[in-house]
Amino acid sequence: MVMAAIGHFTFQREEFQAQVPGWLPFSKDFVVIASGAIEAGLGLALIFWQRRRAEVGLALAVFLCSFFQPVLILWALWPTGAPHRLIRSSNQNQ
Repeated sequence: MVMAAIGHFTFQREEFQAQVPGWLPFSKDFVVIASGAIEAGLGLALIFWQRRRAEVGLALAVFLCSFFQPVLILWALWPTGAPHRLIRSSNQNQ
């Protein structure tokens, strides 16, 4: 986690920015920096906060699921055109 967080701030920053969807209401750089800070904090907590390791691990699992699970679902749906249809349908109903 700590190494991934370092990548958010340094050599992988542009690669992480390329993975951020453009429809988010925040700048791609902000999302990359914020998620890197969270990863760094959770990674350091896993290393140094031994008494709360289980709780930190659970928090890390929730964090990772909140980012990666939706991305995996979106990747599965994207080639089908479903997200575009849903957006068009939603816009037509308004």
